[in-house]
Amino acid sequence: MNTIPTIFNERKIPYTVSGGQNPASDALPISALVLNRGGRQFNPDVYTELEKLRFDSILSVESPAETVDLDYIAKAHPKLRFLLVRDKISPGEAVNMGIQESTGDFVFVLWSDMIPSLPLLGTSFIDRLRERRALCLLPSFSGRSGEQVPSKVMPAFHRRNELKLISILPEREGEPCLFPFDYCGIYQRIPFMLSGGYDYSISSPWWQKADFGFRAHLWSERIIYDPSVKLVYCGQAQAEDSTPDASYARFYLKNIAPRFSGESSSLPYSLFPSFALRSGLGLFASWEEFRLAKAWVAKNSYLFRRDALAVTDLWEKYAP
Repeated sequence: MNTIPTIFNERKIPYTVSGGQNPASDALPISALVLNRGGRQFNPDVYTELEKLRFDSILSVESPAETVDLDYIAKAHPKLRFLLVRDKISPGEAVNMGIQESTGDFVFVLWSDMIPSLPLLGTSFIDRLRERRALCLLPSFSGRSGEQVPSKVMPAFHRRNELKLISILPEREGEPCLFPFDYCGIYQRIPFMLSGGYDYSISSPWWQKADFGFRAHLWSERIIYDPSVKLVYCGQAQAEDSTPDASYARFYLKNIAPRFSGESSSLPYSLFPSFALRSGLGLFASWEEFRLAKAWVAKNSYLFRRDALAVTDLWEKYAP
């Protein structure tokens, strides 16, 4: 059973840094981080579009399975730095690694099969980012033919005990979003690291993002929609598996099960029998999972500012 990380980027993944130049004197305190999905959807123009803007650094995470010609790309884009990973990692781990390696106060995360569109990057844009005080700004997503992607995920409880995550089209600037769709957005670097980032022990991308988003809202952070930042898929938006599994069990114990007293949260032993009956993990594995989660909640108990039901109340006026 994987332990639950208690500090940011706790599992150290070997990687090397290749290429890149020092930031230009007029660079802004915002970095760009490109995740490589691999395959035929790779869009080398993403680096060209990013280099037109005043990012202080542009990083790209590359795994061993990628077949992209890095030497060719490095020669064409001298400002680009590669983070070369030796082992296969989850997208959340790639985000953690890239944000830790970035130098800007903000980090714009996107995939290599996307075309980015941002407002003119200047001091007014950075000031606006600071004023929003958001852990992450969610962009607007669209497909190649212009259709908008339902990228806003919102939580709801059915009969107050069955959690549902609903994907809808975002409508209004500043409305809350549960988590960054497809891991993309403009993150505040230091608050992201203080939040613990993405939990590498949760293998399902869907529940890894849900864990990060719920934790952010439970700890009183903000993830909000900003339509001025746009991402266009070169191919199809990736379908995700939201099946409840062992990843869901860990997400549930860390985010839904804790009881908030008004000052702190805890995971009472009295919840174990019902968890064991419903988890599908077996008695021994259920107890080990519960024990790890209880210790994690205790360590972070005073960072909680609300419970899961209060988090869903943030979306009541936006419910479809």
